[in-house]
Amino acid sequence: MRKFLKYSILLLIVGFMLVKFLQHRETNKYIDIGEGLIEEIEVYKSINKKLPETLGDLNRPESTGNGPYYNKIDNNQYEIFFCFGFDGDLTYNSVTRKWSGTEL
Repeated sequence: MRKFLKYSILLLIVGFMLVKFLQHRETNKYIDIGEGLIEEIEVYKSINKKLPETLGDLNRPESTGNGPYYNKIDNNQYEIFFCFGFDGDLTYNSVTRKWSGTEL
């Protein structure tokens, strides 16, 4: 019985570590997608001297599902975010130039 308990605990720990690794990998995938969008927005801003109103201005379809979603806050600030339902969100703010959210 003691051996069974040790192996059960070990299996739970390995399972937990695997889930955390997969979440980290998935988060990095979304950040990479967001970084590409940030680059497009900044190029658009440097050419047009203003932020795009929507993703359509970048010739991108409006996002569905997890995102990325674009929110123009004012003429100099925007956010990019991904929504994961009950699991949380991941948000980039152009002022702080940092990602934040429950997925980090």
